[in-house]
Amino acid sequence: MKRMILIFLALLLTFSTMLGMVSCNKDDENTPVDTSDNGGDEVKGEYDEDGFLNDDLPDLDYNLANISMLVWEDVTMQEFEAEGLNGQAINDAIYYRNLEAEARLNVEFSYTEKAGHAVEDWFNTCEIDYSSGSKAYHIYATYSRTFATLATRGFLVDLKQTTYLDLEKPWWPEGLRDNCTINNKLYFASGDISSNALWMMHCIFVNEDAADSWRVFEEKQLYDIINDGEWTLDLMLSMCKDVFENRDGDDAVTSGDFFAFTAQAVNLNLFSTGSGLLCMAKDEDDALIISDSLASEKMISVINKTRQIAYADNAYVQDGIDGRKVFCAQNALFHVDKLFVLRGKDNQNADQTAISFDVLIAPSPKYSESQKEYYTAVGAPFTMYGINNLLDASTVDMLSAALECLASESYRQVTPIIFEESLKLRYSKDDVTSKMFDTIRNGVVYDIGEIFDISLSYIPSTIFVNQVKQGSTTIASDWVGQKPVVEKLIGKIMEKFQ
Repeated sequence: MKRMILIFLALLLTFSTMLGMVSCNKDDENTPVDTSDNGGDEVKGEYDEDGFLNDDLPDLDYNLANISMLVWEDVTMQEFEAEGLNGQAINDAIYYRNLEAEARLNVEFSYTEKAGHAVEDWFNTCEIDYSSGSKAYHIYATYSRTFATLATRGFLVDLKQTTYLDLEKPWWPEGLRDNCTINNKLYFASGDISSNALWMMHCIFVNEDAADSWRVFEEKQLYDIINDGEWTLDLMLSMCKDVFENRDGDDAVTSGDFFAFTAQAVNLNLFSTGSGLLCMAKDEDDALIISDSLASEKMISVINKTRQIAYADNAYVQDGIDGRKVFCAQNALFHVDKLFVLRGKDNQNADQTAISFDVLIAPSPKYSESQKEYYTAVGAPFTMYGINNLLDASTVDMLSAALECLASESYRQVTPIIFEESLKLRYSKDDVTSKMFDTIRNGVVYDIGEIFDISLSYIPSTIFVNQVKQGSTTIASDWVGQKPVVEKLIGKIMEKFQ
């Protein structure tokens, strides 16, 4: 019934506008009509009927203004548009979210797609729009690593100076918000507004049948180990050591054999993040700095242990996704990946490899049992959002209302569908399994180095993995040559954030 009311309201608003019941001149087209005194309006409580927090947006009417978004077409999982209802829970949730946001603000969203992973093309498109003053796009929404460069080039509005964004609300995660804020300026944000932020959480998948066959958890079940705080790098390493089977009958190690561990190399960063190690940090003045842990003894230890897992003779780790294919063919015990591999990519132009058998799901292992929490890395292919800096104040206000509305409606309508129904219910056999998703989500850490990775010449995303590949214990000495380069790049970033 609630959905039917929303559809009726959207149609009514459109019809009213067509009749000319609301009029405005061009200069004031993005100034909202005050509708707060309309009699008979239902008073919005602090929480909705399902117990989710409501936003604090006032009643706003932007006279069916168009909001133009430049979005990435190669986004992994559906996020921006839903052309209609198709009976698929996530598609329909996105459809209703957009419908409700448009109805609440009396706006229309339009989308222009551009390949997000082609970051230089993105930069050029924004540069042309900015230098020409055309203001063709109001909101930018693309691959997370793109935004630091857009910010340093002056293309984005400081979101902290906007009217309607309430960055203290839970749909703007505190850890991500704080890591994106430099010198008290925030030019891009994400959270529940990006469905891909959920799908890109890293975890460890365990082939359940293989674990039984190899008696890996014979003494203690995996979820008991995790809940008792005993899931560590050393324990995982010991579980991998004797697992291997030459299945294809030849002497060579091939993808047809059975392995203890598989991964795409870039995902090995899960082990450093899971151990509480980050490349970049911020100082007491909110400035970007190199983390003290980068060349620490602990980092060297994690590099060594990761190499013993990932580059042992019984592991299959490649730069591409061959490791994922090996695991999904049920030819491995452990696999590191992002949660979307449970479902497969929505992007039909991308590889569709997905898990189709029973798995256990574990967070990144701790460095040691003394570590209090499990930490979860989030892969870079989620969406950041920002506002074009060329726009006048009233338009920026409207766009801040739109982002706040989309984020809060996503928090109430889309996230529960993805997390509770599509992940926890579909892929959990019992409450214990379901709680593993909570453990993974509650431990999310957003690495500031990953966010600024392109502006830092991709050093944060590659330094750990490269050391693991090389089997190096000389990160401290190797870092001597790279550190001045990174410090210079940081200096350039900080100049733009003054």
